Amino acid sequence: MRIIRMVLLAVFGILLAMLVSTITFSEEPSNDQKTANALPPPEEGGPPAGLRVVLAYEQVRELVPFVLPQQPELLDIRPTSPFNCGPLLDDALGDGIPRQNPEEFTVAEMMLAYGWQNPKANEFWSLPLKERISFYKETADTREWAFPCFNPLAHVTDLWWWVLNNMTLDASTLRELLNNSPAGVRFDDPEHRFIEDYLAQFTSPVTGKLIEFKCREFSPGNMYVTFIPDEVIEQHRDFFDSHWEPHVKPEPGDIVYMYYRAYGTTGVIRTGIFFGTPNKMGMLMGRS
Repeated sequence: MRIIRMVLLAVFGILLAMLVSTITFSEEPSNDQKTANALPPPEEGGPPAGLRVVLAYEQVRELVPFVLPQQPELLDIRPTSPFNCGPLLDDALGDGIPRQNPEEFTVAEMMLAYGWQNPKANEFWSLPLKERISFYKETADTREWAFPCFNPLAHVTDLWWWVLNNMTLDASTLRELLNNSPAGVRFDDPEHRFIEDYLAQFTSPVTGKLIEFKCREFSPGNMYVTFIPDEVIEQHRDFFDSHWEPHVKPEPGDIVYMYYRAYGTTGVIRTGIFFGTPNKMGMLMGRS
């Protein structure tokens, strides 16, 4: 069952990556004039100034406040437990920070732990799975949203891995990730189209702020990402081997395992691993 869940999660991640990679910018401004008017206009008499130049990403998030959806829909494809590392590995990597009871998660904590559907993309989600990608591409110039869903934990770990592979930079802040990757270019659109969606990709619903991802100590609404030491991998070899089909897809020799955890209001609400081999595409081989 673990392999089946891993395959489903990997397939879903690939589909999301395909969707994100097809984004194009329309020449028409967004209908959300309130958002556009709240942000600095392009410089007069010169080339458009990207928001990255005018403001820090954190300031943009403050100017465009995050609003919790009234009835958020969580992503359908998600693990049966938010603690996918298992108790032994969590003990080895958890730094003694207690877990929260999943049955007592707030709405914002569930959104952070599992990801959620973009409430503006209801038409997308109402379609059969096989029709969604074509719909996404065909409506690029007309729709009012950029992404069908948001999963900050996945977005941050994916982007961290991409920057690590392509820029040989072990970034420690979201600003470093965005400034050293194509994701940051989206903020340079002078019309600020889709700005809410770009921000939501990296926003913690628990805090309403851009997520911090190198918080080893407890930090409400934030997360911690790190490499898993070799000695921990060998100590828990059975767990890591369970992610591979023996004699079919053996563990590659240059595999890199990484660990993440996310914090709610009083403790840990999600743990898992992600792994891959170094590659310029920045593609991961799997996550849990």
